[in-house]
Amino acid sequence: MPTYKRVPGPAWVQLPLANLPILGTQFVWSAEMAFVSPYLLELGLTRAHMALVMLAAPFSGLIVQPIIGALADSSTSRWGRRRPFMLGGSVLCILSLMMLSYAKEISAWITGEDNHASSLGLTRAIAVVAVYCIDFTLNAATAAARALAIDVLPTELQSSSGAWASRMVGAGGIIGFYSGTAALPKLFPALGTSQIAIMSFLASMALLITQFFTSICVIESVHTSTAPRHSLKSHRRFWLFERFAAARRSLRSLPHEVKSVVGLCVVYAYRWLIIRLKTRSVPFSSWDIYINEALRLGDPRSVTDPTLRAEGTRIGSRAMFYGALLTFVTSILLPYFVKNPDLRARGMESLSLGAEEGSGAVRSAPPPRGFKFTIGLSLCWQLAHITFGLLLLATGFVTSVRAATAIFALQGLCSATTHWVPFAIIATAAHKDAFKTMGPNEECLAGNLPREQEYLLDSSASERYPPEFAGDAPNRAGYP
Repeated sequence: MPTYKRVPGPAWVQLPLANLPILGTQFVWSAEMAFVSPYLLELGLTRAHMALVMLAAPFSGLIVQPIIGALADSSTSRWGRRRPFMLGGSVLCILSLMMLSYAKEISAWITGEDNHASSLGLTRAIAVVAVYCIDFTLNAATAAARALAIDVLPTELQSSSGAWASRMVGAGGIIGFYSGTAALPKLFPALGTSQIAIMSFLASMALLITQFFTSICVIESVHTSTAPRHSLKSHRRFWLFERFAAARRSLRSLPHEVKSVVGLCVVYAYRWLIIRLKTRSVPFSSWDIYINEALRLGDPRSVTDPTLRAEGTRIGSRAMFYGALLTFVTSILLPYFVKNPDLRARGMESLSLGAEEGSGAVRSAPPPRGFKFTIGLSLCWQLAHITFGLLLLATGFVTSVRAATAIFALQGLCSATTHWVPFAIIATAAHKDAFKTMGPNEECLAGNLPREQEYLLDSSASERYPPEFAGDAPNRAGYP
């Protein structure tokens, strides 16, 4: 196996190829957001219990991503550090999707009864366990995919890589939510009669193809541990305690700009958690509003009517489809008007594409002709937070499906920024810090290395980014 990291082809091929797995993971997230809540309600799950189920996503992200990051950073697999976890998480996620979509059949097989009503309790339990398994395994695949893109791309492409990740999020959301608005059993009769079963199959195929294709094309470096064998045995014995201690050390030693990003991400996750607990799912508010509006206008169907529920589900999916569409468009246009983070570390100007002499600033794309206004990444993120706050305030005045759909669509503006800016700031800060810690000879050598072999000087790793940094720390400088 090669000992360098590389993505084949020019930059315009490297960027989408390295971020392609995010398209598959976002497809699955979209399918889950569109179908899980109505499906669980159809099984008779109460709204109070739905709130506990919706905790699976943030809870799994809090636990799984740091563990996967630590395991991946210390992995010595000949396939690399990220790809085994990315593919393993994807395969387990596919099995969990099948478990969710065929919960009724699995329950009937276990109990030996064809009457689904008699085994409804077991069906609910299987579905809830499947949702948690989906969130845990998908978080593992997502963490590895994000870290892989940071690992294999050169420094000057990190901000553009974040923009491409945001585009993949938008594209995956468009495909996933648009599929939720269609009558899938009519379009794919060979795949079954259940909407959620067909959607799970399509999401599984999208996840498998995107992860597998990138895994074949991308070449990772092979990590060889230099620790003594007896040290490795002790390390494995007290692995859990060492992970917590290392995480605490990492948080204390992070640069100020990275700490600020982490703090903002915590606040952002908290407000999304409040939304999920209040609506039980992002498109679920449109689902509720549609049914209430239909009943208010004299619709003869009852609240529990399956056709009315199906219409409400499609309305919620359509609202999120508009949001994903706006996310995709914003992620394409916004980088033209946002400057890259400052790359004034020693020698970085020579490594940057299109760097202006002495300025240290790089644009991920030139602005349109005649338009010279650009803003920084931090200001862009601040404006996105302000916009999202205004949208939250506006939800108190929503009484119609159109208004709810408009709010869900406009949050796509904030989503595009949130899936791009934090990763770009952290990646650039880590790369810049690693470059600053190099000695004069190492720095000179790094400037002469091909772009594929940049930052492979193991002895120059910064102590401020140990391998326990939750999998999101760029590992371009090898860690012992």
